[in-house]
Amino acid sequence: MAKSSWKFYYVGRYFLKKTFLKKFKKIKFKMIFCRSTVVLNIFKNRFVYLYKGNEILKTYFNKYSIGYKLGEFSLSRRPFSFPQKKKTKNKGKR
Repeated sequence: MAKSSWKFYYVGRYFLKKTFLKKFKKIKFKMIFCRSTVVLNIFKNRFVYLYKGNEILKTYFNKYSIGYKLGEFSLSRRPFSFPQKKKTKNKGKR
């Protein structure tokens, strides 16, 4: 039996309290701190506020984002590029 057939999705404690204890009555997500939670069908066609570490991102989930983790939608790294070297003009100077 393959690992993917018996392994369940990870859902954070906050998310379980919000959704399953309220029996799906007009669920309002204020902010989600646990970025290791998997996007479930409940998130489909909704805006969710994700905590990034220093700021809060408002993200929209459609049917194609189901099954991914929430942390994949809140990029926390800056793009890196090497600094440009300044060219010096040394023509005719000795």
